[in-house]
Amino acid sequence: MVERIDAEVKRLLEECYQKAVDALSANRDRMEKLVDALLKYDTISRREFVTLMETGALPDIQDADTRTTGDVMMQDMADEKKEENSEKSAETPDKTADAPENHPTDPHEA
Repeated sequence: MVERIDAEVKRLLEECYQKAVDALSANRDRMEKLVDALLKYDTISRREFVTLMETGALPDIQDADTRTTGDVMMQDMADEKKEENSEKSAETPDKTADAPENHPTDPHEA
């Protein structure tokens, strides 16, 4: 039984390792651009990272010479908060649809 467990663990590790190698190989150009961006700017924001991964190009960073890691982190937190708020507002049902005047009780009024 122990040998079967060991063999399965080994198989899973080899499978995951190969998936990681494949992902890195398939995205090598983007990974190299990410390395270049981090060497140049030290820190990039989540938005800049996502843009780089989606388009293969890093957006122009206006304040790259003056911003700090803390600035980038604060901007990321603000962006996440905006996303959360927009998701919440999209999930909130329209209250006017539930208003009594929108649901006539007399079937002849409909």
